Amino acid sequence: MTARALQVDLMLRWYHDNLGAKPPSPLEYYSGLSDIRRNFGWWVCAEMGAPPSTHWNWDVSQFPDLRLASICFVAVAVLGLLLYREYGPHGLSHIPAVGGPPVPILSYFNAFRYFLYVRTTLHEGCNKYANGMFRVPQTDRWVVILTSKSVIDEVRQLPEDKMSVPHGVGEITAAKYVFGTGHKFLTSDDGVAILHRFLGRRLWDRAAVVHEEMLMAVKDVISSDSHKGWVGVPGFDTIVHIIARSTNRAFVGLPLCRNAEFLDVVVSAALDVFKARLIINLFPPFIKPYVAHLVSPTPRNIKKCKHFLQPIMEDRMRDGKLGRALSTIDDIISALFVLEFGSIHTTASSFTHALYEVAAHPEYAALLREEAESVLLEEGSLSTKAALGKLVRVDSFLKESQRFHGVNANSLFRQARMDVILSDGTFFPKGTVLSAAARYIHHSEENYTHPDIFDPLRFVRLARESSSVVGQNYSTPRLEYLPFGIGKHACPGRFFASLEMKMLMAHLVMTFDIQFENGGPRAQDTWLGTTNIPNRTAKLYFKERL
Repeated sequence: MTARALQVDLMLRWYHDNLGAKPPSPLEYYSGLSDIRRNFGWWVCAEMGAPPSTHWNWDVSQFPDLRLASICFVAVAVLGLLLYREYGPHGLSHIPAVGGPPVPILSYFNAFRYFLYVRTTLHEGCNKYANGMFRVPQTDRWVVILTSKSVIDEVRQLPEDKMSVPHGVGEITAAKYVFGTGHKFLTSDDGVAILHRFLGRRLWDRAAVVHEEMLMAVKDVISSDSHKGWVGVPGFDTIVHIIARSTNRAFVGLPLCRNAEFLDVVVSAALDVFKARLIINLFPPFIKPYVAHLVSPTPRNIKKCKHFLQPIMEDRMRDGKLGRALSTIDDIISALFVLEFGSIHTTASSFTHALYEVAAHPEYAALLREEAESVLLEEGSLSTKAALGKLVRVDSFLKESQRFHGVNANSLFRQARMDVILSDGTFFPKGTVLSAAARYIHHSEENYTHPDIFDPLRFVRLARESSSVVGQNYSTPRLEYLPFGIGKHACPGRFFASLEMKMLMAHLVMTFDIQFENGGPRAQDTWLGTTNIPNRTAKLYFKERL
């Protein structure tokens, strides 16, 4: 029986039982019930034994107790759902919470507190639950933080259908909201294959042209007047420009990689994505699509990039060089933004952290310069695989900077694609997002001697002691070194980032003396959520060496 027919039936029975009078016909009922509120009023009358008004003006507002009861019912239902999510069979109540009590509704406020005081919260959790795990609140979920190397090792070995890297990274970065169709490139087999082929196996095909573009970029933004004396430039922004030009020499080639307008678009697009991600992740899931519609920069930036890239992309699509993962111009540009986001600002931030150490400690520059000049004399170039393999001091210095000033407090992002039970019995329900406490591990005395001291040659000594240079390389993930993740799903761009950073550091220390203003101390880092950003207002001063 339909709801309307049920209402009529209830009213007919009420008239018969209470008045014994001939009730109005069903047609009169239907014609009188002209809006939904009156419909509801008739049903209330029938159920509660109240006589309906002959003026057909009964309204739910005439029953304030019922309105209050409805509100209470909805509130209890929502609270019950939240409690079920927390303490039900698929909850995370068995994992200790840090950053506030795991109380429904209150955890949303704790998520904002975590964002503001992330280092304090992670420090508390890592010290309290060392060699274990804990969870921290987000607006849309709890994120489990792993501090045990044995658990991290077990999680990283789980197959993709159990613990997914693309879905884990996608959840943390809000990829499906900020990258448009580009996020599909990350999760498709074809897209991952393209990344590994382009940034791995074919890396050395592009090393010489990337090095050439890098030297030209340095000359354009630094060298113009540096032979006359100290020249000050914005530290972070200068490195971003150099990395953007060098990277896009490999991505889009000449002459586009030198087009100032194009570079402004891709650099700002990467920064816009970072800002949008922070905003979107402040909201619960059911609101995210609406917030993304307001703040996502991708549609606007795709439009800006189209007239630069469309002719090139159409040629490559006709030649079938872009794979099945990319079917339209918009898909291609969105995928390019994914690459730019992962390549430009991450590499530039890591390198700026290292360069700030050189500027604050001239003795570090002397160590690196001596090695670079020796290798250049021996190899004749610093863009070959053999030459870069001999820059062991530069490699150790960059790795130590990455350990000491890591760009993210967490790493190894995973999402459970099904219910997972570890060997020790720990249960992760489907949908759980996990990450490793990278900063804690990098600063643990269990993993490093004097971890809170910056030691530029730390990994040169460790390589000598372990008789394995490769095992201590900047781009080699280990359980005690996690900026790139670990396992077969470690960041595929790490080799390209290592190549760029080693070539650039060697060139800068050979060509310039570098310092902060008046030889001042290192500029302080800035933390935004879990991200460690090098000071963006600091100026670096360069003087060309004669």
